[in-house]
Amino acid sequence: MILVFGGTTEGRLAVETLDEAGAPYFYSTRGEAQVITCRHGQRITGALDGEAMAAFCREKEIRLLVDAAHPFAERLRQTIAGVARRAPEAWQKLGLEWLYRLLREPRRIGRMARLPLFLVEAAAVRLK
Repeated sequence: MILVFGGTTEGRLAVETLDEAGAPYFYSTRGEAQVITCRHGQRITGALDGEAMAAFCREKEIRLLVDAAHPFAERLRQTIAGVARRAPEAWQKLGLEWLYRLLREPRRIGRMARLPLFLVEAAAVRLK
């Protein structure tokens, strides 16, 4: 399952892309100001501390965290970093954290192969 942190244009693009793909997800925003339709996802609102986020990720079997929140949402970024499982430091220093995760979870290959396409689509929408 995917958990997208949004409330921004980038969050909206992530939701649109996931809806087009028919992928189930959760879309999390701090408040309810953003009007958005989640066809294949479920919207959740309210700030999550580290414990609440970790519990939510375990309960909902979240395997991918997408940070599409406001660039100044530093507390959220710190919370995500604390919850996300990281590769050992040696892999991180070599810039191979993605490979470490792929080797540990081979089923990620399809999702990882779609990431470049998602980036191209998001850039095209942004340049319009």
